[in-house]
Amino acid sequence: SEATTASQRPTLTIDYTAPSAVPSLAIAATSASKAEGNTGSTPSTAYTFTVTRSGDTSGTSTVNYAVTGSGASAAAAADFAGGVLPSGSVSFAATETSKVITVNVNGDTTVEPDEGFTVTLSGAVGGTISTAAATGSIVNDDDENGLTTVTLSPTRDNTLIQDPLGALSNGTGSIWLQPPDRVRLHSLG
Repeated sequence: SEATTASQRPTLTIDYTAPSAVPSLAIAATSASKAEGNTGSTPSTAYTFTVTRSGDTSGTSTVNYAVTGSGASAAAAADFAGGVLPSGSVSFAATETSKVITVNVNGDTTVEPDEGFTVTLSGAVGGTISTAAATGSIVNDDDENGLTTVTLSPTRDNTLIQDPLGALSNGTGSIWLQPPDRVRLHSLG
C-alpha cells in the first residue's frame, strides 16, 4: 500500500467575498407643511420629500412612490397638480445617496380644514425600505369672512401705506390690497 504524504494531497482553495450590505432607503418630509396658495395649478405650491440611501451605495437602486390622502381631512386628487394623486419612481445611480420628490399642490380660495397626505415608498429594487412613509399637510390659508390674512413679522418694517386710491402696501410690494379688500392683520411678534 502506498502512503500519501501531506505534500501529495490535493489543495482546495475557496474564494469567498462576503455579500455587501443591501442599501437602505428612507423617506422624510423636507418642506411638506405649508399654505396651499390661491392660484390653482399655475403656479402650484411645491412640497418636498427626501429619499436617502445608506449602506453599500456602489450599485443602483430604484423605488416607487405614491401619494394618498391621509388623516382626518384627507387630501383628494383635485388638491394636486393635474388633478391626480402623484406617483412615480426614484432612481439612484452608483454612489448617489439622496433624491428629492416634489409634490405639487393646487391652490384654491375654498375655506376648508387643513388637509393631510402621505407619500409612501414601495417596490424597492437594489435596496430595502427602512422608512416607508412621510406625511405632508396642506395648510388652509382661506378665511370664511372674506378677509385676507396678512402676517406681520417682528423683524421687518410692517408699516402699511395707503395711496390716494385707497390701496394698501407695505412699500416692498409683498402686500398690495385694494378696496374693497378687507384685511385682518396677524402679528408673529
